[in-house]
Amino acid sequence: MTLERVGNDLFATGPVEPSDVDAFREAMLPGDLRRIVFVNAPGGSLGAAMQIAALIRRHGADTLVSGYCHSACSLMFIAGRERRFATGHKPRNTQVGIHGASSRSTGRLSLRAADRMMAWYRAQMGPKFREDIIGRALTDITDQQGMLRIREMDRTRADERVPWFCPGSQTPQERCERYPDVDALSLGLVTSPDTVAIELPPSMQPRITYFGVTLSEREGGVEETVRTAAGPACRRSTRCAQALDEAIARWSAGDIHRAIAIGLERPDLAFRSGDDHPTVAMRGALYACNHTRNEARLCRVLAVDDLEVPDLTLEATRRARELRHRLPEPAAAAVLVERSEPGTYRDAGFRTEPPHALATTITPRRLDGIETLDTVQVARALRRPDPPLVIDVGEGGRVMLPTALHFMQGGRAFDDARQDADFDNRFRAMLGAAGAGPTRELIVYASDAGSWLAVNAALRARRAGHAQVGWYRGGLAAWQRAGMPVVPKAAVAALN
Repeated sequence: MTLERVGNDLFATGPVEPSDVDAFREAMLPGDLRRIVFVNAPGGSLGAAMQIAALIRRHGADTLVSGYCHSACSLMFIAGRERRFATGHKPRNTQVGIHGASSRSTGRLSLRAADRMMAWYRAQMGPKFREDIIGRALTDITDQQGMLRIREMDRTRADERVPWFCPGSQTPQERCERYPDVDALSLGLVTSPDTVAIELPPSMQPRITYFGVTLSEREGGVEETVRTAAGPACRRSTRCAQALDEAIARWSAGDIHRAIAIGLERPDLAFRSGDDHPTVAMRGALYACNHTRNEARLCRVLAVDDLEVPDLTLEATRRARELRHRLPEPAAAAVLVERSEPGTYRDAGFRTEPPHALATTITPRRLDGIETLDTVQVARALRRPDPPLVIDVGEGGRVMLPTALHFMQGGRAFDDARQDADFDNRFRAMLGAAGAGPTRELIVYASDAGSWLAVNAALRARRAGHAQVGWYRGGLAAWQRAGMPVVPKAAVAALN
């Protein structure tokens, strides 16, 4: 974690690691430390969190949460003598998340660890502890994204204070269980419903980014951004003009976090409001724009909250046009490393883990019916007068290959047959919107050779009837190691 001491307060952000135990011990040595503030802490090492929790309890410090405090962080937060939520982030995004411990390598739930965690929560929450609620969060999750979430109380409406439990990343929101009879105080999570006003260190103050670009306010407001971008196109469509007026009105009245997306070639707008995170709002608006009225189209995010999102798609297209015909030869040594990367010799078909797990796997060296490409072959294909369609399905990152189109969560697959069939229909439709005909060559890639996301996408494209599907196994990492140029990354589609 990143620790910063400001007067009597210790601010902590990021995932907890084993080395953080000594860092906390050293930071807590001065006897005047009164409060520990957890700022957007996603969890981490269970063992380290339990040791730090013991330090906090022995010290007698109060604990605060600004933003989210999930997983292992909740164990440290609950160790505080007095426990409250704090300002610094939007009320809907100020929350504690509790779930069971899983193995980092296998993702399997540890029931032994659940017993240890249960005893700790019971001891700290006291008579308010609810085993039927906390116990489910510790033992009934289906993957590492399953979680019981509990929001702050002071700045939220009564209906937003209701804790809710989603067993896993594939659980639809309507199937998540809500507990309307309790809140953070009645569960014993906090000792007071009042939110504490604090000043976050500059390094921890919230900022919203879009593929690495920090967003900023536009002079004249976001409403002007929307009208400037969509107005000319909407003059040709009465339906679009009405949708534009309605979207701006909803924007002004909408709840944080909110986003608007616009079609790249058609004057379609889509609006999303009330999400817990700006990235979720942006992805939701993009998804809605992609599939408006069941007509697939490529789109871009126009704005989120009160911030303008730059047109990175336009910049990427401009740069790609300049680069494509003068791509250098890949560095020979890097290509040798790429070709020797380890892999299995069996095509195991789709894998359905969450994206973060699929991005760190061991992939096959080849796929049935799909050509495995290296950097030399991809560069050669991009230089042709009739270049292939290149689809990036990697998670995160700031850059991509020239001419690539980024499909957010485009490498997903699902255990539930109906859910996977719906996703498959969206995937096929978005390939069509991107210009992928049955005979046009298609290249799919992700972050590196260890990402199964690209495997899933390549298999899905081949199953959809595309005759020439290439899998760039080394992905972005191999491309950059070989000294090849990149363009800014931006999403044109959200598949889930």
